[in-house]
Amino acid sequence: KKFQAKKFEEALKMYQTGLSKLEHVSPKSSASDAVELVHVLFLNCAAAQIELKMYRQAVSSASKSIAFWPRVKAYYRRGTALLRMKRYDHAVKDFKAALKLRPNDSTIKRSLKEAQSHL
Repeated sequence: KKFQAKKFEEALKMYQTGLSKLEHVSPKSSASDAVELVHVLFLNCAAAQIELKMYRQAVSSASKSIAFWPRVKAYYRRGTALLRMKRYDHAVKDFKAALKLRPNDSTIKRSLKEAQSHL
């Protein structure tokens, strides 16, 4: 609700608090619910960090999310942060990885084209 209300700093703090309580969970953990929760919390951190223009931190959070569960949103968010950091070659790689998972997504296609236009 904090994110939807555009209270990104408060949302980020909540996500980070949740992650601190789940420090014991690793990507290889057998508790799939905990792994998914950690993945989502890192993913949400990345979204808030992008909104707060904390792009390096967003790349880190999205990378950690990918380590737990490589999903479209994580590649897309990392690609978005990289694009905003003007690291176009890396952004292209992430957008292509996202498109492999969701080939018909017009938002990802648009972002990929934008990153490629800077190469």
